[in-house]
Amino acid sequence: MRNKFGKLVSAIVLMGGLLLLPPLAVAASDTASANGGGIQPMTTGGVNVTAWCGWYYGGGAYGVVLNGNDAYSWRCNRSGSYYGVDMNSACRYEYYSWAYAAFSDVHNPWSWYCVF
Repeated sequence: MRNKFGKLVSAIVLMGGLLLLPPLAVAASDTASANGGGIQPMTTGGVNVTAWCGWYYGGGAYGVVLNGNDAYSWRCNRSGSYYGVDMNSACRYEYYSWAYAAFSDVHNPWSWYCVF
């Protein structure tokens, strides 16, 4: 009987200790509120346009920039013909079905990155 009582007291003490944890949880939720409400999306260092071009348009296709001052100037080159690039699709191809593309500078074609 004494052993069961000792376990009960230990459990109560342990539970009392756990009751001290909610302020830590509140502090974590305060941090989440401070950064916009929760987990921030991950980003990548860039979009692999050449990999997407080869997958979408077939072997031999690769990414090219037609204007070094325009983020929207990416094209796929296949046998001398130029085709459009879907940056969102390129991000989904490389990462996840919910990934999407963004850029940090409209005047810099190399400023594209994926968000997921």
